[in-house]
Amino acid sequence: MGGEFTLAGQALARNIAAWGPDGWADLDGGVDRIASPFAPFPQVNALEVFDSGAGDELVAAGEFASAGGAPIPDIARWDGGAWAPLGSGLSGTASTLEVHDAGSGDALYAGGEFLNAGGVPASRVARWDGVGWSPLGTGTDDDVLALVSLQAGTSTILVAGGRFTTAGGSPAAHVAAWGGAAWSALGDGLDGEVRALTVFNDGTGPALYAGGAFASSGTTPVSNLARWDGSAWHPVGGGVDGPVEALAVFDDGSGAALYVGGTFDNADIVPARNIARWDGASWSPLGNGTSDTVLALAAVDDLDGPALVIGGRFTSAFGSKDSYIARWTGCDSPWSDLGGGTTGSAGTPTLVGQGTLAPGSPATLALSQAPPSTALLAWLSLSSVPVSAFGGTVHANPFTNQLFFASDVAGLWSTTVNWPANVPPGTPLWLQFFVQDATAAGGISLSNGVRATSP
Repeated sequence: MGGEFTLAGQALARNIAAWGPDGWADLDGGVDRIASPFAPFPQVNALEVFDSGAGDELVAAGEFASAGGAPIPDIARWDGGAWAPLGSGLSGTASTLEVHDAGSGDALYAGGEFLNAGGVPASRVARWDGVGWSPLGTGTDDDVLALVSLQAGTSTILVAGGRFTTAGGSPAAHVAAWGGAAWSALGDGLDGEVRALTVFNDGTGPALYAGGAFASSGTTPVSNLARWDGSAWHPVGGGVDGPVEALAVFDDGSGAALYVGGTFDNADIVPARNIARWDGASWSPLGNGTSDTVLALAAVDDLDGPALVIGGRFTSAFGSKDSYIARWTGCDSPWSDLGGGTTGSAGTPTLVGQGTLAPGSPATLALSQAPPSTALLAWLSLSSVPVSAFGGTVHANPFTNQLFFASDVAGLWSTTVNWPANVPPGTPLWLQFFVQDATAAGGISLSNGVRATSP
């Protein structure tokens, strides 16, 4: 884990720490600034594994002047016991790292604010081959914030995103491709900075996805998230309503999906605080999200099994008290709270599902915070096209079936049924209640939506 911190768990750790069976551990003093009160606070912005010739090592890049107490500027490698430089390092902050093979073997690429790498002029992007640094043509005219390796036909290209408007001296609006000898623009580019790049297959083949702070590509609206099909940029499910800082692909047990982190409240019309999941067809939130910005996402498979690790400025995530870093497994429960409810006279009606959903096992649905002895309408759906209604979001739309119930004198309702034995694994069912409430908008308050997924 890298960032700007001095404590990880109970371990003293300067801006970088390792997680293992015994908890968090320091990496030989970590990285630090020069001994001056006017020096910027040190931080690690990117981590990557790369073999410079002596086996895999962890490379850390960011804004720092030393690693392990030795003068090593802005990029350093950790071999498991000590820090070492990559040549003479970089002349300024590094924001991103990527391993890419341009045809002559793997090399490590760094992007950021620097103008020199290893003493060689390299404008904001450079290549490390394990021995020395080299530039990528004339580089870019402003900061590079993201890099990703992309298969394009029979060749592999390196895609860069950032604040720049030219690459290799030619116009390239915040995103460009390096083919090994020259830079090229990707269509009309994007009208604001690109902060994250990844490759995701939504079922139609692998494609490049870009996230950041932008609104359009040419005349095409793309709200902070866009997909490149090889010739043009396209919107992704209506996008999100705030800047995107991180993208990652993770399979929570129901199939690979694109996870999007940043500073936003909604993904299209689906409430999703700072993090959301796109499965290629629809959006869903991750519980009740995080309390503040998500800056980093990484799919891992560690001692506790597969998980999506989330880093950022938050002090709570998914209802827990996790500070700045959290895990999301997604498949711990077959029930997902989709939000979307509205406030009524007794609060926001809350729908909760319980049970493993194993074939033939009991499954319980319980509704609370409804007015006493009021009419309830339940919608059940085998698909989800969220729509705005009554000031909230209806997730169980279009309904496959609707059922009528009533709350008891305490404003509660529940039922237990046996989950059918013939439901194929991975089958989702969406449920949501419309609650009669004279004080609510339109006389109806909505419960949160719930998705039950057959294991």
